Amino acid sequence: MLLVPLAAQSQERAEVAVTRVTQQAVIEEISSSGSLISLRNAEVSVKTAGAVQTTAVDAGDRVRAEQLLLQLDDKLIQRELALAQAREQQAGVLADDARQQLDELIALAEEDNVAASEVRRARASFAGGHVSPSSPTIISSKRPLTASLRSAMSLPVSG
Repeated sequence: MLLVPLAAQSQERAEVAVTRVTQQAVIEEISSSGSLISLRNAEVSVKTAGAVQTTAVDAGDRVRAEQLLLQLDDKLIQRELALAQAREQQAGVLADDARQQLDELIALAEEDNVAASEVRRARASFAGGHVSPSSPTIISSKRPLTASLRSAMSLPVSG
């Protein structure tokens, strides 16, 4: 048996590194595969019919409130507006014609050439702003036609 004195073992020294202590974040990475599902979803729809012309975001993109999401082709809306404006103009012309007919009836009634009931019916029709089936007269209040041409879509929430 070989005996080594304890003093010989203590002469071997271990290497020691001295460093200054600093505070820092500990970052640990874990690799994994899978899919993420958002806790908040928003269904998006448009109030106006039309074809989507362009999209400003892709599925999964983060969006902020009032951000443009898509642009609709506004040709259909423009046609509908033009048709509504033409109808308004036509109603204005018919209203002017009805006013002229009423004025003529009143003038004829003053000369006793038309029944007073015809004048009353014409006045009621003119004041009520409606179409009589027996008469081509259309009365319309002259209000300006306004249309909102909103062909862009934005989401009112962010996420």
